[in-house]
Amino acid sequence: QNAQAMKEVDQILDFNPMKRKKIIPVLRAFSLRVGIPAAVAIILLADVASIRSRIVAASQDLIKQRTSASEIYVHQQKNEWKQKHTFNPTMTVGYKPTYTENVLYTKDFEKVMENEAFQNDWILKVHDFMVKDLELSEDIAINYISTEGALLKELSLARKDLHPQYLDIGMKKLTDIEKSQLGWINEKIPDPIKREKFSQFRKDFFNNFYQEKFLPSRGIANEAKL
Repeated sequence: QNAQAMKEVDQILDFNPMKRKKIIPVLRAFSLRVGIPAAVAIILLADVASIRSRIVAASQDLIKQRTSASEIYVHQQKNEWKQKHTFNPTMTVGYKPTYTENVLYTKDFEKVMENEAFQNDWILKVHDFMVKDLELSEDIAINYISTEGALLKELSLARKDLHPQYLDIGMKKLTDIEKSQLGWINEKIPDPIKREKFSQFRKDFFNNFYQEKFLPSRGIANEAKL
């Protein structure tokens, strides 16, 4: 009986159109002899009728949809976690009063400060302005230029550790770094008028470079008043 049954199963699985008409009687006889569950017979019939392929395809589509929905959900959760744990302030155009504020809130600040053309011109202009316009010693100009570079690196690293839930602590760390690096300026330039002139010089130099050379395709006059 088993040998005969297997022969009949081969006929069932044979997709020769001439043999398809024999499938239902064979299934009935075979299921009675060896007890094939009704579900198996349904599956075989579905396969013969080419329904199985559509069922499989539909199932695959459903799995893909569920997988896609799952991936979207996981992606959303990651983004929410990142936003909740990452300090991402609004960046605006224009030089700010302090280095800390510039690192945190000035658009493209670090890119401009690291720009080779900016640095080459900035070093010369700072030296000339301090020595000629403010009548300060050359040592002060040299010390300022070297200190500024070290300060920007420290602030950039400290910025990465800022956490929205502990922003006050992080901000204090940045401002303390700036004070420790540039606190000597007030001693070397005791005249508040000269300090103000130098602050204005830094602001104008940065903004002019940003507008004229860093973004030649568009000005910043419409974005913000510098």
